[in-house]
Amino acid sequence: MEQPDAASLLPDDVLLMVMGYLDVEDLLACRLVCKRFGALAVHPDAWRRQVLSCCAGAPTFSTALRFAPCLASLKISLPCWRDEMRLYRVTKCAVSKLELWVGEEDTPDCLEQAGYIIRNQEALGRLKELSVLLPLFKDMAVDVDGLVFRALLRVVACTSGLEVLTVNMFDGVNTIPAPNVGRRAPRSSLKTFRCHLKPQLVPFCEVVLAVHAHTLETVDFDFEGDFRFPTPEALPSVTTLASVLAGMPKLSSLHGCPLLSGLEAVAACESLKEVSLFVGSGAGPAAVQGAADFLRRCKQLREVTLTYSDEACVDNVAVDLVLALVSSGPSLVETLAIVVEEIELELPLPQMEPLSRALPRMPALRELVVRGLSDEVLVAITPHTSPTLRNLYVYPANLESASCAHHYLHLGSVANLLSKNPLLKLHVLTVYYCDPEYNPCTFCEIIDCHRKLWASEDAKLKEDEDPTTEPDIWITIPRL
Repeated sequence: MEQPDAASLLPDDVLLMVMGYLDVEDLLACRLVCKRFGALAVHPDAWRRQVLSCCAGAPTFSTALRFAPCLASLKISLPCWRDEMRLYRVTKCAVSKLELWVGEEDTPDCLEQAGYIIRNQEALGRLKELSVLLPLFKDMAVDVDGLVFRALLRVVACTSGLEVLTVNMFDGVNTIPAPNVGRRAPRSSLKTFRCHLKPQLVPFCEVVLAVHAHTLETVDFDFEGDFRFPTPEALPSVTTLASVLAGMPKLSSLHGCPLLSGLEAVAACESLKEVSLFVGSGAGPAAVQGAADFLRRCKQLREVTLTYSDEACVDNVAVDLVLALVSSGPSLVETLAIVVEEIELELPLPQMEPLSRALPRMPALRELVVRGLSDEVLVAITPHTSPTLRNLYVYPANLESASCAHHYLHLGSVANLLSKNPLLKLHVLTVYYCDPEYNPCTFCEIIDCHRKLWASEDAKLKEDEDPTTEPDIWITIPRL
């Protein structure tokens, strides 16, 4: 009597669970094993965790889109071949996350294709996360009609059921009219909205924020962290961004926000707990005062980041903004970061002296992030003034003068800080030891000085590092 194979004894739900961990090629191959496997290989449970990245001329991906009932994520690069485009527009494979990368060729046609792909996935009813990413064309003069972009942005703004939306657009378009959603405006569903706040995208942002005001929890105007924010003068003179943000009942995180006109109104958003502001050199007195009023009134904040352009530091723009957090009483902020976008500036950074005055009124602070060590700040940190501070993170003030961890270990100010604050950990973004062939510090010139302290870690770092880049890791400075 013929014995059944082990797989035939397993129930369908167990086989589906196993198939869910196969790669796309193996899962497609299961269709040809037997009738039972063929049916299970096109079951939604076998595909719902699959991630597919499509590129021109890849037959496996085209086959998957013909047979797969659903996907966790689908990434499509445009432009693509005509047959592939036809498949993307009519596929019945419903995805939860759709990511569209538009290339530099045939931009108007690619934008139109992207709109068709989005509409098809919306109709399939599973789309929850949408990313539309276009190249920045940093060194190219791109002449694309803003109306072409408007058509795509209207499709994006009208897509229903989304929970996460990301839009990045290059700088080659001068103006993009606001997308007219009209009766096609979807029901509020977005929880996270990420979009570079470029002047030409402000009308689009206003529409999306207004449509989804009731459900948005996170708004991120710098989702890639590239610090290329516009100054307030570069934004439209009349914008409703601040007033729309102020009316969001669930907004908890606002990131990468320049000093918008009317920013003080956002303090009315009682759910707001995390905020990061960008201070550019063009911020005028009214914008700075509005930001200060916002920080003073928004007492419920727990995490604050103030990012300055190097020009703003040189011009001393809003360098004492941190004092607004404590101007009306002790602050409840638990995480504070004050950083500068460039690292060409020498110490002292002008924001450090106001920070040293603010620290005694920040008893809840648990984590502090700064650029460069400042004696004023180090002296201000004591168990009495900062009883809950546990982690101090220090970025190098200047790459040319960046110190190794061994150098920080010997600094008297660091030793005093760590001895006064036994519960505090100091973390520095640097390397363990200087390169002996490139201007080593005084301490690294001493052959036997603390060479065993980080010997294994340093060897591992040098083994793993990319020779084309500077190694940088967070190193905790120990107490001697």
